[in-house]
Amino acid sequence: MEEDTAGYSNFEIINTQEPNIYFDINSLKINNTPHNIREQISEYNQEPLTFDVPLINKTATDAVVSISMYSFEDTFETNKVAAEKKTVNAGSSNLKYTFIPKDPGAYVALFQTNSPIRSLLKYRFAVKGNQTNELRMNDLGITNFPPNKNKDRAYVCFHSPTPNNTPETKVTLFLLDGKKQPLDSKIVIQSFPGDVQAISLPLTKLTDPADFWLKAEFVQTANPQKSKIVEIHYDQKTFKDSVTSVDVSYDNGNLILQPANVLGKAVDKGYIESVRIKDSQGKVVQEAYNLTSAQKLLSVKKLPEGAYTAEVKSGRIKKELAFNISDKETKPLSVTPQPVTKKPNLFIYIIIIVVITTIGVITYLWWRKKQHEVS
Repeated sequence: MEEDTAGYSNFEIINTQEPNIYFDINSLKINNTPHNIREQISEYNQEPLTFDVPLINKTATDAVVSISMYSFEDTFETNKVAAEKKTVNAGSSNLKYTFIPKDPGAYVALFQTNSPIRSLLKYRFAVKGNQTNELRMNDLGITNFPPNKNKDRAYVCFHSPTPNNTPETKVTLFLLDGKKQPLDSKIVIQSFPGDVQAISLPLTKLTDPADFWLKAEFVQTANPQKSKIVEIHYDQKTFKDSVTSVDVSYDNGNLILQPANVLGKAVDKGYIESVRIKDSQGKVVQEAYNLTSAQKLLSVKKLPEGAYTAEVKSGRIKKELAFNISDKETKPLSVTPQPVTKKPNLFIYIIIIVVITTIGVITYLWWRKKQHEVS
C-alpha cells in the first residue's frame, strides 16, 4: 500500500567526505561484548543491558542524543517502553545507556542526534523468556486512498511475537468519520498464535472518503489495563506531498512540470527524480535531477531547433513528451531598421522667426531713412 498510495519521496544526503558527527557502528558493545548492527538478532537474558555506543563528535559543541527503546518494533510510539536524553561533550565519544527489559520478546534500540548533524543508530535484539507476550500490531491501514467505498477495505494485522499463544485479547477495528463518530466496527476475541492474522472492514458506510479515521484497539481480557490503541487520520493532507502523477507540457522554450498527489491536487513540496531530454537520435542533450515542484519551468531555450523527447521520472512514475523547438524560439527575432524621422526643434523655429523679424525691422528702418533723404 505504501508504494501504491504514498508514492515516492526523493531526498539528498548532503555532507562532507568526513562527517563531523556520527555513531561508530563498528564499535557497538552490549555488556562489554562487541556486536554488529548487521548481525542476526541476538538473544539476551532478562537482565540489565548496558549499551556502549560511541558517538564521534568532531564539532565544537555538545551533542544531545535521544535514546528510545521500543517493544517489538518502532513503527508506533505506543510501543515505546523507555526514553532518555544524554549529552555527549564536544570531542568526546563516551555514550553508555542501561536498559532493563520488563518482558521477554523483541526490542528495537534507537539512538539519535539531530544537531548539528542528524545521525542515528538502530539495533534490533531479543530478550529470552517463557512468559507469553502481548499481542503485537503489524499494520493498520486501508487498501487504497482515496478509497472506493464499494471495493476497498480497512484492516489491522497482528500476531504473537513468541512461539506461544498470546493471552486472550479483544481486538476491535473501528471506522470513524472525520469527527471521530463511529460508523462501523468489527471485534474478534481469542488467544492468537505466532502466525500473522488480520481482520478487515468494508468502507461502504463512509460518509466522506476524503476525511475519516481508523482506530485499532487491543485489550487483554484478564488484564484490561494492558491495552494498545492506534489511530490514523485520513484526509486531504494524507500523502499530500507524495507525487503519484506528473503532467508534462511544452510552451515557448520551456518544459512545464506539474506533479500531483492521489487526490489530483498540485504537489507543493514533492520531488521529481529526473528529467532527461533526448534529440531525434536518442542522445541525451539536457538533464536535471531532484527537481522540487517549485521548479515548474525547465528552460530548453539553449537547444537548437529540432524534435526532442522529454523523459520525466519520479519513482515508478514515467512520462514522455515529444515536442519541437522552432527556429523562432532559439534565435532573436530580426528587426528591419526603420528610417528615423527627427522631430523639428521648437527652439530653432523661434531663432529663425526672431532673425527674420530682426532683418525685416532693420530693412524697414533703412528704407524709411532713404525716403527722408530723397525728400
